[in-house]
Amino acid sequence: MLGPLLILGEVQVNRGDSPPFMQTVKEIIEQVAGWAFIIAPSLALLLLILAGILYMNASSQMKREDVKTRFKNIFIGLLVVFFAVQIINFLISKFG
Repeated sequence: MLGPLLILGEVQVNRGDSPPFMQTVKEIIEQVAGWAFIIAPSLALLLLILAGILYMNASSQMKREDVKTRFKNIFIGLLVVFFAVQIINFLISKFG
């Protein structure tokens, strides 16, 4: 009868320097950064393929310029994600 009471009465002791919720936030940020590093290039590849098809089928110069702007925006977005992940990893290694 006392066995289940003792199991329910266990308490986890945090042996780290930060509170437990901060460790959870750190883990969540690391996972989001990891997923962004995987999903962003895949999505960029799909968008580049779509933009290439649109460029090949563009009938006017204005449409081609619009697609060139899309190409540029895709690469800028990919760079932003890449650098954001690197900054997050740097901050976690310094302060984590």
